[in-house]
Amino acid sequence: MEPATSRAPRSRFVVWLHGLGDTGRANEFLADSFPTTAAFADARWAFPTAPTAPVTCNRGMLMPSWFDIHDAPITSVSVRDEEDVLRAVQSVHAMIDREIAAGTNPQDVFVFGLSQGGALGIASVLLHPKTLGGCAVFSGFLPFNSSFAVRVTAQAKKTPVLWIHGQAGSLIPIKEGRDGIKFLRGLGMSCEFKVYDRLGHSLEYYELDYCQRWVEKILHRSGREGLILTSSTVPKKRNHKTQTPVLWFHGMADGVVLFEAGHAGCAFLQEIGMHCEFKVAYPALGHTLVDEELQYFRQWIKDRLSQGTGVPVPSLSDKMDLQ
Repeated sequence: MEPATSRAPRSRFVVWLHGLGDTGRANEFLADSFPTTAAFADARWAFPTAPTAPVTCNRGMLMPSWFDIHDAPITSVSVRDEEDVLRAVQSVHAMIDREIAAGTNPQDVFVFGLSQGGALGIASVLLHPKTLGGCAVFSGFLPFNSSFAVRVTAQAKKTPVLWIHGQAGSLIPIKEGRDGIKFLRGLGMSCEFKVYDRLGHSLEYYELDYCQRWVEKILHRSGREGLILTSSTVPKKRNHKTQTPVLWFHGMADGVVLFEAGHAGCAFLQEIGMHCEFKVAYPALGHTLVDEELQYFRQWIKDRLSQGTGVPVPSLSDKMDLQ
């Protein structure tokens, strides 16, 4: 697992672990999405991509996956493939250890992750022998049972943790976040649990802003902050935009690729400046293709061809509140 880095070597090192089915390259924009303060201005970011493997909860489909997931949604009774998790942890540890061997202070190493990546992130931090700078879990879960508590060293317990979870998330319910925090606090760890009532299973810029301010706080407490320029402005987005329009269909009854995954994908495209129409007028649609979708698609194509330039045509979907 070779990470793709986006910055020249600097003092602070951040590992971002993507979610199921995603890639590291698709998340590289996040390095420029955190507010430009001293906490991250000199940071080096790594965006590794998970190996491609069959995923049980997606009927054995091949996709980037840090470890196998047997059930969706994930609950306390879901099967945890702990051996698979440990193999993924070893890969993350190898990346961190190389960085430390090259001269980076362990307390300048941060591990952030979303969903399955958040689960791997917290596992990697708990099972690392050193105290790291911090771990941020975005809508994640504990990928092992409570028996792993005996493997957590006294040094690892000193690593601060931020856990952000959405009350409206159904793929990884809020209970998984609460159980995770309960486990961490039972170890005596310093952890903060931030809940957003309307947040589903997605990543929003206000979460990144909160994470940035959390990092500033822990750097300040440890005396490692340097010059902190607190900012609550909107994080930077990609400078370039594309005029390529996108039509995204998704059924609310889809049990293979959950509706929330489609919603998050369209929201991401909109955030980076693309015009994405999210068609959700099919509450009973599962993981299939129906004639009604094809008819809508044909009309959507005709509308754009009639413009001659590919410029998006306004539609009712543009007015939908996808938050």
